[in-house]
Amino acid sequence: MPAQTLSHIAVTADPTAAWRSSVGAALSATNPTFAARSLAEKTNACRTQLTFEAAMDVPSAGEQIARTPEQWWRHLMQQYSRAVR
Repeated sequence: MPAQTLSHIAVTADPTAAWRSSVGAALSATNPTFAARSLAEKTNACRTQLTFEAAMDVPSAGEQIARTPEQWWRHLMQQYSRAVR
C-alpha cells in the first residue's frame, strides 16, 4: 500500500434485474448503491519451524508452508468483501 490507509468505494447493493414481459415493454431503472471503505495498514508475520526429518519425508513441505500465509490472507480478504456488502 502506498499509504497507511487506503480508501476505496464498495458496492453495497446491486441494481435489480428483471425479465421484460414483451419486446418494447417499460423497464424500471434501478441503481446500485455505493459506500466508502477504508483499509488500515497492519503488519502480518508468521514463523514456522520444521524438523529436518519432516523436510526429508515431505519434499514439498517448504512450499506448502510458504503458501499458508497467502491462503490465510486470501481467506481474510474474502471475509472482508462479504462483510462490507
